[in-house]
Formats: sequence, structure tokens, C-alpha cells
Amino acid sequence: MLITIRNPEKYLSEPDALKNCGKYTSQYGRRIFAIGGKNALDAVMGRVKETLIESECEVEFHIMDGYPSHDKIIEYTILSYQFDADLIMGIGGGKVIDIAKAVGNYRSLPVVCIPTVATSAVAWTSKSILYKKDGSYDFTQINKDNAKLVIADTDIIRSAPRRYIIAGAIEAISHYYELEPLLDKYAPDTVLSQMIAIAKEIKNTIDGYKDKLLFGELSTEEFQEIIDSVIYLGGMCTSVNKGLVYRGFAHPFARACTKESASNYILMGEKVGYGLLVQFILKNKTDSHIEDFAHFLKDCKCIFTFDSLGYGEDEIYELSKRIIRETPMVRASGFADDAIQITRAIQKADSILNAISVKDDFVKNNADGF
Repeated sequence: MLITIRNPEKYLSEPDALKNCGKYTSQYGRRIFAIGGKNALDAVMGRVKETLIESECEVEFHIMDGYPSHDKIIEYTILSYQFDADLIMGIGGGKVIDIAKAVGNYRSLPVVCIPTVATSAVAWTSKSILYKKDGSYDFTQINKDNAKLVIADTDIIRSAPRRYIIAGAIEAISHYYELEPLLDKYAPDTVLSQMIAIAKEIKNTIDGYKDKLLFGELSTEEFQEIIDSVIYLGGMCTSVNKGLVYRGFAHPFARACTKESASNYILMGEKVGYGLLVQFILKNKTDSHIEDFAHFLKDCKCIFTFDSLGYGEDEIYELSKRIIRETPMVRASGFADDAIQITRAIQKADSILNAISVKDDFVKNNADGF
């Protein structure tokens, strides 16, 4: 059995971590081509530039708007050549980080990721999710290397709207719910057992702080644990591979939704949350389990329904067929037999969420790309 393990070389996570950005980045390169979202650069560009200059680095910043597409990779690859960059830096949310990793892959240059939100473990992984110009999903690029360095400044991440960390927490706990049902099918499996053990630790940590995360205020130390669960443990959970791709239902569902431009304003973790609800219905969880999770989504104020997206039964069925077609593991692992079963589960999820929700519980179409 051949096992591959792919992780960043260094992970720095603490309040005011950016003060050490130059110190650690300069170990990998000194001509920094930095790509960032507008809001992210507004928040941190001055501090990043200062610490890089202190470490005798030169930096050129570029604001990325729109979606991470193949055309944008080519554009930034050319610009980074013109700058004679020896390191690519991504500053912002998942879409910016994905572009930075892809450009680094094209240039065979080291990459440093500075996530300003913790919506997922995207800074940890080697892959880049790429989109078409209208924001619908295009393809996933598997890059040769992970980022060399991930800097998670918890002060910066905490300043982002709460919606982002909640979405990150939902996606993080999904690892456990998606992986645990696979154990009966694939046991004994050392790699899967390790992934489930990490995923359970993530779930236990986030469950322990759930009320404070949703309704109260987390201490500095508690927020640190949440961030490390989302980025570090979430990344570790999927960084070990032995050639078999483990898949639940929630992530294939979310990825299929991302191909629909109508869902552009919904964060990945919010789509994964809905996908978990559908998965629980497909796996015949008890009514109380399903209702409890639906109320959790309501408390997160991240509800959306296919009714709210203007989807009818035909559109839901087409989405369900796409899930079966593009992710055969959904059927092979026993999550669903066919597209009709998925369609009925989605319709039931919509019915449950519509019954318990009011207007303010729904995701607002105002994601700001922080």
C-alpha cells in the first residue's frame, strides 16, 4: 500500500501573525507577486508590505475581481513573469487562494497563503477550484505542490463577518458526517480510520463552542481552536491518500450546486450544510436528528432552499443526475441509488426548511468577497 501525505511546510496561526510574514516568507523567496481580494488588501496590504520590506523583499500587489478562471491564471502567470517573481502569495478568501496556488503551479514557484476568512481548509490543500466567467464551476486543478507557508492571523480572520467562520465550521464538521458512514463499507482501512479520528476531533471542538460561535463571543483562545480546527485539522483530514477517493454526499452535492450561477452568492460551507441535511434524509436518520440539524442551519442563518433559487422539480432532477454522473462514489458508497431518490430527499429538505424558517433565516445575496 502506497500512502502519500501532502501538507504545507509551515502553518503559523496566532493573533497578529502578520508581523512575522516577512520573516517566514523570505525563507522561500524575495520577489513576491501578491494576489488579493479588494477587501482583503484594504485590510492587510499595508502591514504585509511593511513586514516584507523589513525582510528585504520586493512585492507587487494585484487586486483580483470576479472568479478564479483559467484565463485569470494565464493573466497572472504572465504578469508574474514580467515582475520576475520568485514567490506567489494569495491574500483573501478561497477563490483568491485557489488562483495563487494555480499560478504557483504554472510557474513552479513556492506559494504563501494568507487566508483572511476561515470558510474552509482551502489554504492547506493542493487543489484549485476553477470557475467559468459567470461564476459556475468549471474544473478542479490538482497542483503539484501545497503552499509552503500558511499564515492565519486570527485577528484578521475574526474581523470578517461572522457568516464566514460559521460557514467554515459547517464545512469542517461535515468531514465526520461524510466519512463515518464509509467505515462499514471499507473497514479495515487505516487511512480512513485516521481521517475519521481527525474529523471527530474537529466535530467535538466545534460542538463544544457552538453556542458561543452562533450567539455569543469566543475568547481569543477559543477562537484560535475553531480556526485551527477549520484550517489545520480540516486540511490534515484530507491530506493523506492511498489512491482511493473517499466521498460522502454533502460535498458532491455542494460542488454540483456550484455549477449553477444562481447559487453564486451562497458560500461553499452553506451549500455543504444543506447537503448534509439531504444526506441525513437519504441515510434514513431519525426525524429528531434531521429536525435538530435543520434548526442548527436556521440558527446559523445560512438557510437556502431550491424554492428560493427558483428551481422546480425538473431542475432539481437535473442537479441530482449530475451528482450521480459526476461522483459515482455517491452510489457506490450507499448514499443514494439514483437521481430520483436524491430529488425526493432535496424536496423533503426544502419542505422542512421552509416550515421552520422566516425571511431573516435565509442567506442574503450580499457576499462581499472579504
